[in-house]
Amino acid sequence: MPLVGPERDAWADLQAWAGLLVVVAAAYLAARIVTGLGLAVAFAGWRRSESSHWTERARRAWPGRQLALWVWMVVPYPLLFGLVDPMSFAALGRTWAFSRLVPATAKDLLLIVAAYLGVMQSLFGWERRVNPAAALALTPRTRRGTWTFRVVLLALWTWIPYALLGKFLIGRTEVHLAVVVVGVLAIAAYRLGGVFALLRWTGLQRPAPDRLLAIVDEIARQMDIRPRSVEVAALAQANAFALPMTGQLIVMDPALAVLDDDELAVTCAHELAHLGEPRWVAIARLLYALLGLFFIAPPLILVSLAGWPDAFGAVFAVFLLLLIPGLIAIVLFQRLYRRMEVRADAMASAVEVRPGTYARALEKLYRANAVPVVLGQKRGHYPDLYDRMIAAGLMPDYPRPSPPTGWWALAGLAGLLVGSIAGGFGLVCLARAIE
Repeated sequence: MPLVGPERDAWADLQAWAGLLVVVAAAYLAARIVTGLGLAVAFAGWRRSESSHWTERARRAWPGRQLALWVWMVVPYPLLFGLVDPMSFAALGRTWAFSRLVPATAKDLLLIVAAYLGVMQSLFGWERRVNPAAALALTPRTRRGTWTFRVVLLALWTWIPYALLGKFLIGRTEVHLAVVVVGVLAIAAYRLGGVFALLRWTGLQRPAPDRLLAIVDEIARQMDIRPRSVEVAALAQANAFALPMTGQLIVMDPALAVLDDDELAVTCAHELAHLGEPRWVAIARLLYALLGLFFIAPPLILVSLAGWPDAFGAVFAVFLLLLIPGLIAIVLFQRLYRRMEVRADAMASAVEVRPGTYARALEKLYRANAVPVVLGQKRGHYPDLYDRMIAAGLMPDYPRPSPPTGWWALAGLAGLLVGSIAGGFGLVCLARAIE
């Protein structure tokens, strides 16, 4: 007997919800599979270098790790091109059965979040395989912190498409402008110290153990540079860093695991050298941290102000006026950053107990993080490790490696694009079949 009346409507709603769940799950799986396949191409050289020296493995892994920085933008957008407004399913001459159940923006948000979760799962899976420091920091605390940062990344990458397209999706300029401004302010707060508040809140950042405190106390006495606090962060990176504006010295757990006391001392000496930089350098670092927002915020705000000619013109004029000085400031800061790194290297080498200790510490950190010994970036923030070791008084016991090649990254990028576009057509076909 056919369903009629309320029973028929309930059954139609149930089918519509099931269709929505199927499409959202398909978006997640497609993003995860496409990301995994693209990175597999980029890491092909690394997978064939299992018996090679660590420097060669790091060199071959680098293309995949660089490609991973772009996966967030390359995969979700073409994958969802036929399902997310304004290029919506409705634009293809059809309507969603569940359009009466959820607003278009809610449907778009579900699809975007699902796609980014798929990207995350695949991306961090590869990082655990490639990065030795990830294994060193694989503790319950680090797992919690990793997921916390995944949520932060997910919020950021969900905000970006809304900031770009929200005005067109919703058509409410005031609401879109408010969301863009709040998002920009949240990113600014994050970069100006909010990240460390997040670390403490999640339990990732905690007071330093006695071993580290004793080492820092001795080296600080020798250099006559005292940090305001010394803390440890449970992050999947073998590193240490200083915060000149707050006077903090933070060491990550994997660095404590791979360095002996002398090596840890000179590593901390390098960071203390940054705390002893002139005040104007600390201010320059602060301004540089905010400079990136200048290239993000005005274009997004201009999209929001497109309906208000006077406000649009004023913001656009200010953006153009400051564009060239902003680009020049980036170049100048990169040179300053490199000078400060060379200065800190020299100060660390000056306090080492045994010649070559600082160079060995650098080598251990690079090895734990799977960073190539030679990157070939003449204008990068850091000199190549090979050159830093020689400058620190230790000749490496292996020949100078070649810089990483970019071909595998380009091949992986092509795979991501092709896979995402093909997956996007597949999702549209699935949605049509469900409808």
